[in-house]
Amino acid sequence: MVKRKYLLIIMLILSMLAVGCETNITAMTMEKPDEQILDAFDKEIVKRQNQFGFDLYQVLKEEKNVLISPFSIGAAMNMVYSGTDGASQKEMAEAMHIFGLDEKEASENLLAQLYYLKTGDEKVELLTANSAWFREDVPFLESYRDRLEMYHLAETKSLDFMDPQAANIINQWVKQATNKKITDIVEDPIDPLTILFLMNALYFNGEWTYSFDTQDTYLGTFTDYKQEVNEAFMMHQTGQFSYYADETKKAIRLPYGEEKRFGMYVLLPQDAASLSELKKSITSGTWEELKKELDEQKGALSLPRFSLTYETPLKPMLNEIGIRKVFDPYRSDFSNMVSKEYREDIYISEVLHKTLIEVDERGTEAAAVTSVEIGVTSLPALDFEMKVDRPFVLILEDEVTETILFLGHVDTLKDS
Repeated sequence: MVKRKYLLIIMLILSMLAVGCETNITAMTMEKPDEQILDAFDKEIVKRQNQFGFDLYQVLKEEKNVLISPFSIGAAMNMVYSGTDGASQKEMAEAMHIFGLDEKEASENLLAQLYYLKTGDEKVELLTANSAWFREDVPFLESYRDRLEMYHLAETKSLDFMDPQAANIINQWVKQATNKKITDIVEDPIDPLTILFLMNALYFNGEWTYSFDTQDTYLGTFTDYKQEVNEAFMMHQTGQFSYYADETKKAIRLPYGEEKRFGMYVLLPQDAASLSELKKSITSGTWEELKKELDEQKGALSLPRFSLTYETPLKPMLNEIGIRKVFDPYRSDFSNMVSKEYREDIYISEVLHKTLIEVDERGTEAAAVTSVEIGVTSLPALDFEMKVDRPFVLILEDEVTETILFLGHVDTLKDS
């Protein structure tokens, strides 16, 4: 008799990356971790998380707009990792660059990271939430649930997946956690072989430290990855920027909030270099070196107003960077998740990822340029001029913890 294999579903739900959008979402608070946990916080572990994100970014196959969150993917996959054992756990540890780390140490570092991110800047709202939805008739280990609650701050719920309202209950959590930007992720009826949904939601809301004046926005052009030229509203400002340029690229950092610790980096290939070449050159090592090269310079920046949505299954990319056993019903080992009778019957069926980004002068969705004034004024002497009128890479990072929240590129503005 052939055994039925049960499905473990991982949902990575990233809501809007909203620069300055007003929100009525209730802040998800967390208690301050023990001082010894905070004192032991290690940025090197965060850099491993970033490397995991860069690895995934390198193997993404899409030709155009991409936006992923290394932080969110890492947070969700760490919840998976916490339930694995044996060869499955070893394989995940190597692919996620956490091999040799004690699970408790890695989880406590994540706990400190979450705290530092959430308390980073009063003018920047960063909300993140984890949840685990257990099928009520499956004997999950209490120790696994305890680890999710203690180290991942996950909300854990047992649910009758055969209940017609089960999908709606989970989707309500999704709706609340993403400020109504994503209203449903679980389809009804739930597959009868599904036993668990693991979810991570991330919401970022920050105003530019130095906002763009709408009066300076002009109607320009953006040449996309197909070499098609399209009209684009170009935001413009002059001032002091953290900036760097070499023969292959230009890079600039745009800070958020009063503390300026959160910032969006825009990397623009030089005329002679393509976006694909720039993308291939970005690794954890080159990223660290690039940040060191930035220095304060006076210049002019033109950046398109844009918005995009992105959705992709991550299973193929996770397979490509070496995470395979947890997706294989005959090789997966979830001994630290379920009781003995279920251990040979569980595997991950899919990992889903959704993002949305909206960027404008102030960051509010309601802001729009209703009249466009194109003019030329006399400008002070500038060290550089950066016009982002072709495909570019964007990276949103917290400078203090060095957490990369979002990583991607914009090939076309047609989603705008």
